[in-house]
Amino acid sequence: MSNKEPHFGVDHVDQKKDLKSYLGVYVRGIAMGAADVVPGVSGGTIALITGIYDRFINGLKAAGSAQTLIELKNMNFKGMFQRIDGLFLVSLFAGILTAIVGLAGLITYLMEYHPHPLWAFFMGLVLASSGVMWKDLKQQGSIGVTVVVMLIAGFALAFFAGRMTPQSLDVQNWHFFAGGAIAICAMMLPGVSGSFLLLMMGLYGAVLNAVHNAAILQLALFAGGCAVGLLSFSHLLSWCLTRFPKASYAFLIGLMLGALEKLWPWKEVLQTRIKSDGTEVPLLDRAVSPFEFERIYQVSANIEISIAAFAVAIIAIVLLGRKS
Repeated sequence: MSNKEPHFGVDHVDQKKDLKSYLGVYVRGIAMGAADVVPGVSGGTIALITGIYDRFINGLKAAGSAQTLIELKNMNFKGMFQRIDGLFLVSLFAGILTAIVGLAGLITYLMEYHPHPLWAFFMGLVLASSGVMWKDLKQQGSIGVTVVVMLIAGFALAFFAGRMTPQSLDVQNWHFFAGGAIAICAMMLPGVSGSFLLLMMGLYGAVLNAVHNAAILQLALFAGGCAVGLLSFSHLLSWCLTRFPKASYAFLIGLMLGALEKLWPWKEVLQTRIKSDGTEVPLLDRAVSPFEFERIYQVSANIEISIAAFAVAIIAIVLLGRKS
């Protein structure tokens, strides 16, 4: 077996520190931020498909290294900035922040007034992204038993976790810090949506509202959790992908596929609960066909526009993969 490490994605970013190169990084950051806003596809998947994944992980790993901390302590800011590939990370995170701030209100509106096409779009993103990743995985060689086992394990974990986790909770301030630390890790994983983890933890709506309403305290706590998660998890992720690349990617694909039941647009609410503010929210539900949904609730299931949204998501990911 070759000692060469399998490589998922090709770095298409010009290493020259010119405006055009980092404008391209900024645009990729916007795409990653847009992916992180919706609970369907991760920013890591976009980084993988657009060819900046290796550089992204290496920059984060360097930012949390002991040498970087020493340079920071010695106030060697220039050396620290060069070590962490600072211009790249600044350009990338500026794009991510632009997308998150710009899309939070839109996603909140769509979830309230057009939920079926929105969730259908999320499903299309997941299916297409997992397909791109599987194609990448097959190109690295034969698919062995370990890869299949990890694929099944990832699917089972996401499927059963999605069934066990309520969709909402009474959010306290400390939840923002914990949620940020957990969900930000997904941005580094090509296959796990940070927004989906927030959804499973019951924090998705609360975080979107905090962004939309500029709630400084909650956003500061969330950002603090993100910083802790980024600096700590990048080392573990780098180790897993270096030592067990195919098994790790198979597990991530399984997580994506296991999430599909949670993203199904049409649900029958089986049990609700009352939040502290007096509003009634779903607690348990089950997936039903759009026709059964219409029969139960006597409202339109928006089948045609949902199918169109599903198709648009798949086409977008396929075209993005081809251009990369």
